[in-house]
Amino acid sequence: MQGAFGLWASVVLLLCAASEGRLFAADEPDENDPRPGLHATIADSEHSVTRIDRRLNFDWTDSAIDSRIGEDFKARWSGNLLVRQPGDHTFHASLSGRVKVLIDGKLVVDAFGDSIFYSGQTTSLSAGDHEIEVTFESTPKEDAKLQ
Repeated sequence: MQGAFGLWASVVLLLCAASEGRLFAADEPDENDPRPGLHATIADSEHSVTRIDRRLNFDWTDSAIDSRIGEDFKARWSGNLLVRQPGDHTFHASLSGRVKVLIDGKLVVDAFGDSIFYSGQTTSLSAGDHEIEVTFESTPKEDAKLQ
């Protein structure tokens, strides 16, 4: 009987500790502790998933972007870009597919190709937060990559 009670008490303690540590509230935004990265929405013709990606550095040659998404997909990342040093900045992309990058609604990268490296036009940015949006489309019968 004592063994069963000890197990039950351990389970209750674990659940209380987990709820206090907010382990079960991963989908709730916390303004005091934001997760770093960009909000991603990835979709094919049948499914759509969302997640947070810490960096855009992907090579889907031997794997899928997500197990629920097919080979032909579109992805959109959005969030804030913190510019620490004001001045002229150039955005680059290494890709197989089509990518567009917008900073504060201004197109800074628009590239399409297979295994290409692209440098966008230089744009002047002030220090602080700027809205960033990156869209990517895979191309049929080619390995998708984005860096």
